Order: sequence, then structure tokens, then C-alpha cells
Amino acid sequence: MPVEEPVQAQSFLGWMIESLGPFYALAIPLAGVVAFVVTCIAVGKVKRPGSVAAYAVIAAAPVLLGLFGTVSGALQSLAVVANASVAPKPSEVSGGIATALFTLLVGMMAAFPAYAVCCLGILVRTFRGEDA
Repeated sequence: MPVEEPVQAQSFLGWMIESLGPFYALAIPLAGVVAFVVTCIAVGKVKRPGSVAAYAVIAAAPVLLGLFGTVSGALQSLAVVANASVAPKPSEVSGGIATALFTLLVGMMAAFPAYAVCCLGILVRTFRGEDA
């Protein structure tokens, strides 16, 4: 009777990168940093009325990228189900599901600092009596 080898535990960071995939593991944090920097510059420099819409579009970039990852992960899982001749194992489908759920979560977390700067900038301008 063969002896089963114990499964080695995977680190949380390794699981995160595997769940996101290499593209989303790099693109979503980068989009979050870019959105934060651009929103900080826009809040500090742009004084035109109606610039609130521009802030919202800039700050939403990581969330939209996470949404693309959600669609990509769902399509991965559906492709596994569609190409299987018998019912696929849950472990085969779980990779796409993890990508689908985790990319949107990371996108929302990456967008939070940009949204915070946007909201604080609008609040400060409102109290100063400027157009947001």
C-alpha cells in the first residue's frame, strides 16, 4: 500500500499571487498607485468646476481592472466545465473562482486610498466655498 506524502502548506502571499495570476498581481497594485498619485495631483491642482467626475473616473481604475479579472476568472471556470467530458473536480474549477473573487477584492482595496483622497479633497473644497 503506497504511503501518501503530506501536502506542504502554501504561504498566503504565494496563494494570493497564484489566485490573481501574474498579470493581475502586477496590474492592479500598479493601477492603485497610479490612481492615487493622479488623484492627489488632480485634487491639489485642478480648480475647474465639475472636476468631481474626473476624480471618480480616475479613482475607479483599479476597481474596473478587478472587474475585468472577475470576468476572466469566471470564463476560466466555465471553460473547465465546458471542456470536461465528465463532471470536473472542484479543485479544477476553484482556480478560476479564486481569480474571479480575489481580483475584485484586491481592486477595491487598491482603489480605496484614491477614493479617500478624492472625498477629502471634495470635502475641503466644499468647506472653503470653492466649486468641487
